[in-house]
Amino acid sequence: MSVHSKLVSSILALSILGLALLISVLFDSYQQSGTASRIRSLETYSQSLSNHLARHVTERGPSLESLLLAARPFDSAEHAVYLVDEAGIFHPGGGNPGWIDKQAEARLLNAIRAQDENGVLAANTLRFVWSRVELPGTAYTLLLIQREYDATIARFISEFGVPLFVTILVLLWITTWAALIFGTLFKKLNRQKDLLKEQAEKLGEARDKALKASMAKGSFLANMSHEIRTPLTAIIGFSEALLSSDQSMEERISAINTINQSGKHLLHIINEILDLSKIEAEKLEVELIQVSVLHLLEEIEPLVDMQASEKAIEFKINYDFPVPETITTDPTRLKQILLNLTSNAIKFTANGYIHINVACKPEKQQMSFEVVDTGIGITKEQSGHIFNPFIQADSSTTRKYGGTGLGLTLSKQLSGMLGGDLSLQSDVGMGSRFTLVVGTGPLDGVTSLHEVDDAACSRVPAPQPIPVNAVSGSVLVAEDNEVNQQLLEMYIGKTGATVTIAGDGQQAVELASSTAFDLIFMDMQMPVMNGIEAVEVLRKSGYTGAIVALTANTTPEDRARCLQAGCDDYLPKPIDRDKFFATLNRHLAPAGTTENELPVFSTLLDEPTLSHLVEKFIAYLPDRIESLIKAAQQQDWDTIKDEAHQLKGLGGGYGYPEITRLAAKLEFQVVNKNQLEVDSLICSIDTYCQRIYAGARESGHLQVSGT
Repeated sequence: MSVHSKLVSSILALSILGLALLISVLFDSYQQSGTASRIRSLETYSQSLSNHLARHVTERGPSLESLLLAARPFDSAEHAVYLVDEAGIFHPGGGNPGWIDKQAEARLLNAIRAQDENGVLAANTLRFVWSRVELPGTAYTLLLIQREYDATIARFISEFGVPLFVTILVLLWITTWAALIFGTLFKKLNRQKDLLKEQAEKLGEARDKALKASMAKGSFLANMSHEIRTPLTAIIGFSEALLSSDQSMEERISAINTINQSGKHLLHIINEILDLSKIEAEKLEVELIQVSVLHLLEEIEPLVDMQASEKAIEFKINYDFPVPETITTDPTRLKQILLNLTSNAIKFTANGYIHINVACKPEKQQMSFEVVDTGIGITKEQSGHIFNPFIQADSSTTRKYGGTGLGLTLSKQLSGMLGGDLSLQSDVGMGSRFTLVVGTGPLDGVTSLHEVDDAACSRVPAPQPIPVNAVSGSVLVAEDNEVNQQLLEMYIGKTGATVTIAGDGQQAVELASSTAFDLIFMDMQMPVMNGIEAVEVLRKSGYTGAIVALTANTTPEDRARCLQAGCDDYLPKPIDRDKFFATLNRHLAPAGTTENELPVFSTLLDEPTLSHLVEKFIAYLPDRIESLIKAAQQQDWDTIKDEAHQLKGLGGGYGYPEITRLAAKLEFQVVNKNQLEVDSLICSIDTYCQRIYAGARESGHLQVSGT
């Protein structure tokens, strides 16, 4: 029974008891009032009888027989007359046998003996009222007894029944409403009490969560400081080392690669934090398009395989055919999740293997990717919070392996946005199995692949770096940061285009209004006038040239805002080199052939004592070029490096400093093993040598055959 029901029952019970007590008091009061009235009436009657007997005594004397005879007419069915002598003996005056039974008469007379004047006695259904008075002039006392049936209750009901019934109804109505009102109030009070208790519990939980969050974020900030300072240390240290003149080319290349990798690692950390904040603010969006699963995995494979090879770990992708050729998903986010999972597996695996098991569940329209490793594994307790932000399995894991603790959190969130989930099965010392499930979208009409050969047939070549093509035109760079100004000026300068720098949006508007630029790179956040305002002002003034937005704000809303303001293109910061040159190639015209086709002469050819040495050097060049081309085709880096080193030392000495410049660049790219740049530089050296041959022929100093 509820507290509310108990309260209502208690109020009703108390009301009934109170009502019964009230009726009892009323009835008792009524009964006493009736008894007192009967006694007074009987006393009046007995006094009249006493007066009558007193006159009889005066006339006939006080004999007992004459008194009893005189009292007999007063004896009736309702009244009995007794004379009591000084010895306490009762002498009945009436002749009414059966008026009262002997047992009742004995009880009545005993009660009368106990009370001198009057009283009341109830015997079964009868009520007896008596009154006793002295008979003047005699030794007797007159006792008059009145007998009546006990109809007190009936009379009480007759007299008070209707008002009492109405009173009972009113009291019941009042009691019921009182019970309901008090019950409702009590219920509300209980509810308020429960709410307060619940609120207190929630506040306690919120406090505990806040403390845990504060501790977690404090730990995260300390960890993040370590994660950021580690690549920063490498960037600062190796960049300072590059200023040293005693470094070899290999050391310089290694330092530059380390700086580049550390910068990308910093960018990855920042992107993870931004992605998590976007998810928490519900600002991150996914772009669902048709994606080839095989192509996407083939893009991931060399990246993961390279990391796994460094630790001598086997990496393999296993397909559970048939799998659909394409699914509908966000390729960028799916690749991000898989790279997070595989990088995590490599980090915590010292030996053994890492496999990606790929399967499709067409009936559920789902694709599953299992990332299985033979790493350290974690306990079930640790796996319960492994997907929480800023948290790794334990603090020792963070100290030993590093990491921000955001990768798995992001992967879990992103998997849900892709229509699936991410789960973990792991045993300590036995490895882990992360199962990623994503939605495929409708598979009706999608071709299924049944063999590995089908996957091989669909293989696409890896994307190559964008070449730095020569372009013509004038470029305005609106950028307030001097370092970024220098970087953009260097990039654009490599293409042959001219560069003009504006330090804010207002300067950019003024320069663009007075000079016809072929392309404007407009930073979106600048002093005086920001990029959005500058673009809007230019478009309103009738400027029709190409404008490319540069901004560190990378959300789809930011891109849309830039394009809506009037920008033709959009480049996020930090600037991706390939995307930047692709943008230049898209908006500027290729440069025409000019002085690059003219013959090249060495001033040393005019010196009689030195001309024969220059002629020998020119004759030496065809074999060197042929050796470079052959070595490049075979990726024989040592031969290319040796040939480039020799050309670098000889070119300037024989009056051809361009040979030295190109050979130095070639040696740099050989150490870096940049195939595209190596091929491009060998081609440039070959072209320059053709101009040297042309100059030698024109001057008559040398006849070069076969070139």
